[in-house]
Order: sequence, then C-alpha cells, then structure tokens
Amino acid sequence: MPSKTNRIVTNAGPFAGFWEWDIRSRQENISKSLAEAFSLQHPFSREEGEFWKTILSVTDFQSFIELRAEASRKKQGDIISTVLQGITALGELITFEIQMETVAWNDSGEAEKMIGYVAINRPGLSSASHPLLRKLTEHVHGVVYQYQYLDNGLSRFPYASDGLWDIFEHTPEEVRADAASVLDRIHAEDLDEFIQSMLNSYTSLNPWKMDFRVVLPSKGERWISGRATPEKQHDDSVIWHGYMADVTDRKKIEQELLKTNKDLQGILNAGSQISIISTRVDGLISHFSKGSENLLGYKADEVVGKENLTIFHVREEIKLREKQLTARLGKEVEGFDALVEMARKGKHDTREWTYSRKDGATFPVQLVVTAITDEHSKIVGFLCVATDISQMTKARLALAESEERWQFALEGAGDGAWDWDLAKGSIFISPKSKKMLGYASHEVRNAPEGWAKLIHADDVPTYQKNLDEHLQGKAETYSTEYRVLCKNGEYKWVLDRGKVTRRDEGGKPLRIIGTHSDISQAKEKEEALKSTIDIIGEQNRRLLNFAHIVSHNLRSHSGNFEMMFKMYDVAEDDDERKEMLAHIRTISEKLSETIHHLNEVVMVQTSIDLQRQNINLHSYAEKTREVLTANISSKNAHIVINIPRDIVINYNAAYMESILLNLLSNAIKYSHPDRRPEVHLTAYREKNYTVLEVADNGLGINLHLHKDKLFGMYKTFHPNKDAKGIGLFITRNQIEAMGGRIEVESEENKGSVFKVHFL
Repeated sequence: MPSKTNRIVTNAGPFAGFWEWDIRSRQENISKSLAEAFSLQHPFSREEGEFWKTILSVTDFQSFIELRAEASRKKQGDIISTVLQGITALGELITFEIQMETVAWNDSGEAEKMIGYVAINRPGLSSASHPLLRKLTEHVHGVVYQYQYLDNGLSRFPYASDGLWDIFEHTPEEVRADAASVLDRIHAEDLDEFIQSMLNSYTSLNPWKMDFRVVLPSKGERWISGRATPEKQHDDSVIWHGYMADVTDRKKIEQELLKTNKDLQGILNAGSQISIISTRVDGLISHFSKGSENLLGYKADEVVGKENLTIFHVREEIKLREKQLTARLGKEVEGFDALVEMARKGKHDTREWTYSRKDGATFPVQLVVTAITDEHSKIVGFLCVATDISQMTKARLALAESEERWQFALEGAGDGAWDWDLAKGSIFISPKSKKMLGYASHEVRNAPEGWAKLIHADDVPTYQKNLDEHLQGKAETYSTEYRVLCKNGEYKWVLDRGKVTRRDEGGKPLRIIGTHSDISQAKEKEEALKSTIDIIGEQNRRLLNFAHIVSHNLRSHSGNFEMMFKMYDVAEDDDERKEMLAHIRTISEKLSETIHHLNEVVMVQTSIDLQRQNINLHSYAEKTREVLTANISSKNAHIVINIPRDIVINYNAAYMESILLNLLSNAIKYSHPDRRPEVHLTAYREKNYTVLEVADNGLGINLHLHKDKLFGMYKTFHPNKDAKGIGLFITRNQIEAMGGRIEVESEENKGSVFKVHFL
C-alpha cells in the first residue's frame, strides 16, 4: 500500500502532475496539470500507454515500460524513480523526473493499481493540493499518513487520508496539530509496547511495524496493523511515512484456527452409535457427540457446560470404584475422580460400567477414558469413549442360564438317561435319548457299541479318554460334549454326563448312570457369544487404534499450524505473510479432510469390515507432502515422488493417510545432521501386492539391536525428545488390518527403506 505517496507531494520539487494506472482494466488517468505541462488537451486518452507514446522517444518509452513493470513487483512503500526526456505538443524538449508506486494488490499478491508523479523544472507550478491523490487514498483500505515526532515530545499527523476515521475515529483535522488523543484510543494492554516500538524506530530509524488493539467509541475493540518508514528531518524531528489497516477479521480467523487446533486434539463429534464425551478437568461436560445423544437420550445443549459425567453412571458402581481406588492408591478418591483417576496417571482406563439413559433405562458399556493434554502436556480434560455391550452381556447371561439348566438336567436325569451295567456288559438307553436324535426306540441297540458308533469320529478320542479317566477314578464325574449322528444325517451336540454308582472292594467300577442332553442350541449360543466377544474385541482394538490415530495425525497438523504461525510472525513483508496464510489455508483444508476420514473410521467401529475406497497412491503421496510442507522446509528436505499416476489401491482412506504421514514424517524427522535429507517414494506391482517403498538417507536403524522390537508400541531407537514410539506401531497394525505387511531394510548412518505391501 502507498506508505510514501504523501512524501512525493510534500518533499518533491517542481510539480507537473499525477497519473494513475488501473492494471486490471489496462486504462490510465492523466491529470489535467500533467497534460497541460506537455501542451496536450485534457482529458487525454485513457488507453494504456497512449500518453507516454505521445511524449517519449521509442528508447525512453521502452525504459518507462520496464520501470513500470519493476514498480509493479515492489512491496508496499517502495517508490521507483528515473529521469526521462519528453517532447511537448509545441516541440519543446523537457527533462522531467517520474516517480511511481504500486498502491493496491489482489488477494494473490498481484499488483492492481499504480500511481505516479512527474516533476518538471519549470517555475509557476506548486504542490499545494492534488485532488487525484485524495481520490486515490479514499479508495485505499485503511489510512495513508505522515506521523511526526518533535524533539519537544509533541507529536502530530501532518498528513492523513480520510481513512483515519476508520482506524482511530478521528478526522485528519483533529490530529494535525496534536496526536495525543490517538494514544488514548490504544488498548491499555498494548500501549506500552506501542510507545516502546515507536521509540525504537525513532532512535534507530528502522522501519516500524506492529499489530495492536484500539478501543473506539462506536466500534469498540478492533485490531490494527501498522507499517511505516521513518525519515529524519532538518529540524531533528522524525516523520514516519506509513499505512494502517483494520485487521480485526484476520485476527478473528487466526484465533479461531488456534482454538480449533486445540479442540481437535481431544474432541471429535462423531455421528455414530459410539458415545464420545469430553470433559473439563473437573468433570463438567464440554463436548457431547451425536453418538452420545443416540445412546443416552440427551441433547448436547442439555448437558454441555451444565452436567458432570457422573450423571450417566449408576451411583452404586461409582461408590464401589471409589473404595477400590482408595484402597489401591492409599488416598481418598471420590465422585468423578473414580472415573478418571487412572487416566490422570497416563493410562488408558478401560472397564465395564452401567450407563443410565435420560428415561431411566440402563445398559452396559465398555468405557475407555483418556486424558486430554495441551501443547505443554498439561491435562486440560478427559476423553470418554463408550461402546454399548448389551449384546455381549445378553449372550453371557444366556450362557449362564444354559449352564443352570444343564445342572438341573444332571440332577433330575435330564432329557435322556442311560444305565450301564459294567459287570454284565449291558446298557439301557432311554427312548428320550434316541428320540432327540430322531430314532425310534428299536433303531438303536441297547449295547455299548450301539451308541458309540453314532459318535462323530473326531470326537471319539475325547469321549473315550474322559470316560476312562472317570472309570479309573482319576475324575470325580464323567462329562463330555460330542457330536452324535441323527437319523436325518445331521449331527447334534450332546452333553454326556455320568457317575459311577458302585464299585467292588478293589475299586473296579460295576455300574455307571448318566444323562444325555441336547446342547445344540446352547452350542449355537456359545458360538454366537464367541463371535460377539471377537467382534467386541475387534471393536475395542480399533477404538484404541483410533485414539492413537487422532492423537498422532492431529499432532502433525498442530505442529504444522504452530510452525506456520511462527513463520508468519517473523515474516518481513506482506508477500511472505500471504504465502504463510496460503500454507495455513492448505494445512487447514488437509486438516478438515483428515477429520472427515477419522469420522469415517468412527462410523465403521461397529462393523468388522473396514470401509474401502479406490485411492490414487500418487495423489495421496502428494497430499501428504503438502501437509508436511513446514517440516520439509525446516529441514530443507528433498522429497521425490516416483509413483506411477495410474496406481489405484482399494483401501481405507484414513489408514492410507496415517500410513503415508507416519512414514514420510519419520523420514524427515530422523534425517542425518550432516547431509540434506532426501526421501524417495516409489511403487510397483509384485505378485498380488502393490509395493510402496519409502527410502531415505537419514540416521538409519541398527537392525541387529532393534529388529525384533522395531514395530513395538512405545519403542524408540533415536534420542529424539519428540519420539513417542507409537507411529510405526500404528502403521503396522493398520497395514496388517487391511491384509498387508510392512518390511524394513536399514543401515546405521546410511538410511532406511520401508516396504509396504498393500493387498
């Protein structure tokens, strides 16, 4: 923006006129005084370059074009000038100085508007007042000004555009003689820093820049960004030629991004049947997911900021846990602390609880409680992820009820009975035993071999072993489950139980009585229970893996945000700041995409089959490189992607993003200090697999020492304070969960090659 334009007016020599170039429309405005200085009629043609072609030689016209192009690339406050010769309409040769400056840019940082000044050594011209300058500054967002600090301690604004009202709610006339009232507008918390920064610029004559707050009578608190260049005057005063703009909206965006970055480290709103609740350190609910609403019957606005997590718990269970932890830890544990005490100690506390819905109904859950920490590892809350395990609990109860029925059958002779006289070698098999298999009474002989030949061949060894152990007195009772052939050709599961009722003096068994119970339905329930337990186990494993994915992936984005904001703070000009904001916008977009993928992971937690989609491996590698822009820049790393653009893998998107992010960020993080990091990503087909290779020239790993624990949880192999030992563990589990495998080749001080086989 035109931070020195006013200086052109006040400090220049003989004045001829102004010109304005609208780069976007390719048109020029030539002031009346400038046209008349060359004896030309006004208004002159607005066609771009027409005026200069009229007054300049071919050589000087080319010099003018080159100078104008150079000025369009300059940053705010930079004035370009040169001396040219022109010919008036009357044939007079005039030597003049031309100064030009870019005063407006578009969102991409490209110049949109330029103004210029022409000075001719001709008497009779003055610089008293120039309407064109006023017109231009009226359309500039902010205020163009001169601020003067006198050696007697007074200050004033010799010149300020009308935009001063938007910044300080003062007119230029009100501060032209005394600027003290402007200082009254500056926020009390920023005033000392503002004064000190001006004094530093005053003594060093270095450019001044600062973002500060003002408190205005009508608009309240606003953020202002100021930039100015100081210039020592003949009377020892200093005049700053500068520009200020209201950047409140930008500051709000920055603050919202920072808040979002913190929130996303511990809170994820998931619209699934999994309850995700986050709390403050005191237990007050701060986030209540859609899944929580579905399971518990409350709306988020009914509990967020109003209720403690204990509202969903059965009081008797909390009291029991209080006693357990108090005895275990040797200190009093009460209320909400009973739910999170283990998480406070850095552990993932997983246990079964009973949740109570809004309507009073209760249901069992498996609850995982994890501490949420800030960037300084301070606990700021807790993340509570609960899964409804009603199905598993019902199956467990059903099995217990079946066992009770079997006990009753044993005591009361059950569905079928048998009586074996060992001394005579005869056996009685009740009609009920035969009927449960679909046989008529006469179709199964009352002989030991009559029943034994119906037993499934695979079960005979177990049947014979258990029976012999009881007959020999090694087991108090006899009990065996086996499959028996039915008349229709199918097999039924039978529980065969018995007890020797009489032995001779030498302990030889003489008689054994037992029962047959059809346990086919119980077996089906048992298999269903096992399947349910497997499902719950798989879901819990995914839940833990998901928690690690959230922490690991968002920490990468959080680190990128932090680095970009630091780079933004030390940027030297608007172009650099715009570039940083562009990177921040890209990281924000990638963060949104990451959150979308993580939400998909949550949505599939109740399903064994991970959701897949067709993923272009080259595209995902490029996206990962963009996400890690800050890391790559900080290490000056060279990332080469040699992945064919036509390689497509049917894979889970969140897992693919996490795998690429882990491998590439590790390659950059553990680079060798004595050489520029280089990472090469290649891919190819090998049998039924697509193989991705990530090769680096970093520190390498001593596989002789670490090969067996390379992919272990919390295992680290380099003295890096940021190493958590979780990335490779997550990566391997994700790859294996999708049917693939990961291998590594590495040599210390030379680098590593990780090979991922995607199925």
